[in-house]
Amino acid sequence: MSIHSFEQNQVAAFQRDKSCALLEKASEYFSSAPSCPRVICPLEGMVIPSIFRQIFCKFQHRGLCIGEFHGDAAPKRLLIDYCDRFVKWEIKTLFLENIVKEEVQKDLDRGLFSLRVQAALKKLDQKYHISSPDTYFSVVKKAVDAGLRVVALDTKASFYAGSNCCDFDESRISVFNYQAFEIIEQERGSGNFLILTGVNHGSQLRGSLIPGLSEMLQCAFVIVKDVRFAQEPTVLNQPTSKELRERLYRHEEGSVHSIIALS
Repeated sequence: MSIHSFEQNQVAAFQRDKSCALLEKASEYFSSAPSCPRVICPLEGMVIPSIFRQIFCKFQHRGLCIGEFHGDAAPKRLLIDYCDRFVKWEIKTLFLENIVKEEVQKDLDRGLFSLRVQAALKKLDQKYHISSPDTYFSVVKKAVDAGLRVVALDTKASFYAGSNCCDFDESRISVFNYQAFEIIEQERGSGNFLILTGVNHGSQLRGSLIPGLSEMLQCAFVIVKDVRFAQEPTVLNQPTSKELRERLYRHEEGSVHSIIALS
């Protein structure tokens, strides 16, 4: 074995150990955590930007969790289009899944859209086959330019858990939700915040014992989805696709949370 291969194996073993430790902590936490109620935030029939005013002004929520399918353009476009207005609702922080904290957070904390940050975002867009202009790259650039603080919710350990545990979904959900909750609690500060994450993490899935971030943080949750028939931004309270119907959350009313449908 070459020195390079040996070093790679050592790094992999180190990350595996960190990932296993994180999964163990998450499992222990969720095994004894109290039940988290769903946050009710009726939005049906509303239009953007009234949705943001409803959430942050009328209901006075501190946060909004946006659930997405990672390859969809709609959630990125929503953030890009309304980023300049977020200051009106005292939104100061944007939390993002799929960005690795160890790789980019120091630059983001300094408000830098550095080459290192750009490379990580381009790689993420390529992974989900997202083309310009509604990309993760554009979201973060717009957020940095608007003066928002951008905070990564993933780490190398959480990425390793998601991609290497045999029980992929449950392990990823457990590790990420636990870690993201801790990071957001530490980093959200005094202002309001937004979270962009996958639909699996936004609210507790049916059949799962793991609460979603919206329940853990007691913040509003909406799904932003590409929908072909949407002539303009539309808020729905029923699943728009087979994907969402199969991913029903644990709440009995037969609907998922409000869905912002964008063509």
